[in-house]
This record gives sequence, structure tokens and C-alpha cells, in this order.
Amino acid sequence: LFPYTTLFRSWQASDEFMSPSPDGLGREVAAVISSKAEQYALQAPRFRDLAPIYIGALITGLLEACRQKVSFSWQPVLELLQWVVEQPRDISEDKYSGRDHDRNWGWTLGEIANLLSEAFGSKLIPYESRENAWNVLFPITVDLDPTPEYEATYGGSNMSPFELSINTTRGKAMHCVISYAWWCKSYLEVKPDMKQKIWVGFNEMPEV
Repeated sequence: LFPYTTLFRSWQASDEFMSPSPDGLGREVAAVISSKAEQYALQAPRFRDLAPIYIGALITGLLEACRQKVSFSWQPVLELLQWVVEQPRDISEDKYSGRDHDRNWGWTLGEIANLLSEAFGSKLIPYESRENAWNVLFPITVDLDPTPEYEATYGGSNMSPFELSINTTRGKAMHCVISYAWWCKSYLEVKPDMKQKIWVGFNEMPEV
């Protein structure tokens, strides 16, 4: 693991056409992470302060592991994700030099929503992490993407509301809220007299 984080911090892509890029490096490492999810999940906080494209690689790798129903430790992962959602959305031009680096956290935030949705749907996140998971998810539900200008340009006859929702950050987060609610319900309804309360309203999950 540590050679990867060192590489992410020190490697600079060249400007030559078709040369290796941060995006390509991230894809290669994501494949490794998905095959060793527990090892990387435990060390997730070490990815803090890396460029968004590399933190996104970790998230993508863990997302693929979730799709394969692989369990791993969530506390260190949620710790890293909490740090991400607390960062200013836009990144200064001189923060990460070289080509192909993201200039904001938008894509990474969308991947976080995808990861949480998959984990909620498969009940991979322990219910004891409910508060931490919501604290990660909520800021993404008020993300700026899509802006009214984006919706006016790409929505309407160009893209259905559903297509727009799964291709924008806030839209992905709102899908995740639904997954979160069903995840909460699956744990709450096994408690005595709780099933009826859940169907009456959202009193047991007021954050939703």
C-alpha cells in the first residue's frame, strides 16, 4: 500500500501524447484495490491529502468490491470520506500540477454516493455506523451539480430526469438517500412494534 501512496504524491505525468496519465494510474490501482479491499479499507485514512483522482481510485476499487459482495472494515473508510466531504469543492489551480487532474471534488463525491448506495443495498455497512454514514451522505445531497444552467442545457429533450439524476452529483446522492432509508428500515423493522411505526411515517429516521 505505502508505495502506492508515495507514488501518488510524487509521480508527475509528462505532456507527451498518449503517455501515462493520473487517470490511467488511478484505474490500474482501483483494480488492485478491489481485489484487496480489506487491506486498503483499513489504510483508507492514509489517502487523505492525495489528489481527488487518486482518492476516487480508492473509492472505485471499494465500490467494485461491494458489487462483488465483499465485506471490509468501514470505520476507516468513513473517516476518509468524512474528510473529503468537508473539503472546499473547488481546488486551486496550483494545488495539483500536471495534466488530467480534477479541478473540483465533484466526480469523487459522486463516486462516494455510488459506493454508499451499493453498500446500503447489500447491507455491507454495519448499522452502528448509521450516524457516520449519514454525515458523509448529507453534504452531497446539497451539492451544486447539477446547476440550473446545466439542467437547462442538458436536460429537457436531451436527457430524461432519471438520466440526469444518475449522471450528476446531487442526483446520485438523492438515489443514495433512498437506499439509506431502505437500509435503515431493514434493521429497524425487526425490533418489537417497529414495523408499524416505520410504515406510518419517518419518525424513526427524521434525517431522511
